[in-house]
Amino acid sequence: MTPRPSLPSLINGVHTPTERRLYNHFSQVLSQLLVLQTSNQCNPIAAAILPLSTADKGLLSLVMTVSAAHLLKLLFLGGHSIENPEYVEVQRLKWKFFGQGTRIHGQRIQELYADKPVSNKQYTIALASTMLLCQYNTGEGGFDGGWKMHLGAAHELVKCLKRRSGASNVTFSSAAVLEDWFLYHQLISKVTDQNPLCHADHFEASSNPSSDLLLIGSQDGLLSIVGRIMDLKTQILLDDDPSVPSYLGLTFGLEISVDLEAWDYQYPTQQQRVVGECYRWAAFILLYATVYQCQLLDDKIQTALEGGLTYLDDLCDTDHAQICALFPMFIFGVSAVSRRDRDRVREKMDAYYKWSGLGNIIEAKTFLELWWEQCDQAEDRNWWQWHALASETALQPILT
Repeated sequence: MTPRPSLPSLINGVHTPTERRLYNHFSQVLSQLLVLQTSNQCNPIAAAILPLSTADKGLLSLVMTVSAAHLLKLLFLGGHSIENPEYVEVQRLKWKFFGQGTRIHGQRIQELYADKPVSNKQYTIALASTMLLCQYNTGEGGFDGGWKMHLGAAHELVKCLKRRSGASNVTFSSAAVLEDWFLYHQLISKVTDQNPLCHADHFEASSNPSSDLLLIGSQDGLLSIVGRIMDLKTQILLDDDPSVPSYLGLTFGLEISVDLEAWDYQYPTQQQRVVGECYRWAAFILLYATVYQCQLLDDKIQTALEGGLTYLDDLCDTDHAQICALFPMFIFGVSAVSRRDRDRVREKMDAYYKWSGLGNIIEAKTFLELWWEQCDQAEDRNWWQWHALASETALQPILT
């Protein structure tokens, strides 16, 4: 019997079987790794981006690019050789769509600033494209700093959208979801980015009628507290003697400490609660190390580390809540001195990477291994000395 010919692709611009596979991979796999699972099973990132991509070749090309890049990671983890025909074809399509997508995106950005009438939809497509490029750099590893450039561009686009909306809060829409996705990246980046491009303005998570939590940290107030800690760190570094707690440092630090102690949030699942508590303990480590500029072996640092690792031990290796756990994993890793504690962090990072295939997890772990090697060569180190190592090596992993 003669094989039946395939039906045409439903999606315009998606033609070959491999291209269909890439589109489906974004919809069914990659988008599920970018936000938490929601109660109605409708992935907010896919719902925000895919409809827009049906009418925009540039955005569709970037969807295919990030999908191909992620699929290549999974194929490699699955034992595929880089010479395997399947691997070669996916890689070819990745670069084809990357070229198309970045060219069209560059043209659109120029048009947005050409003093011509532009719709909110065009700004939203530009924001979606920019965040996909940020995700591309994140998935590839993130050490080249490209994510910072795209995050800075996204910051400007969010400002434009908020000015055009005439209010700080917008309705639940593609733009609102993308703004929340951006906000999570912006707040997380404050921890490792020592030359921030987009920290001058502070945005709040968009108010929307959905009860679903998109990401741990941005909508529950935790990363807002982390942002205040990083702002305090900047202030303290301007003091005449940062090694001695100043009155302002103690005052603001105490305010943050009270808010951190009182913080609570009713998460939909127990595993999300576990990650939220990991954030809370990691935030205390940041706060204490900031106010006192203390050493790694400080008793309170190590006590808080054990408190956080106790929660991290309970994180399930296959639960979606771990998509927001890289930040506390990294902070616990920086604080870990004993082999046992370091192995606890390694185990969770390795499991998270095996489950997700996101390259920035490996890059964060690579940085920690380098940090641990340096720590083992010194009797004790200031907790924040890892920032100096990041500057010396030009390694600034993004912890999303």
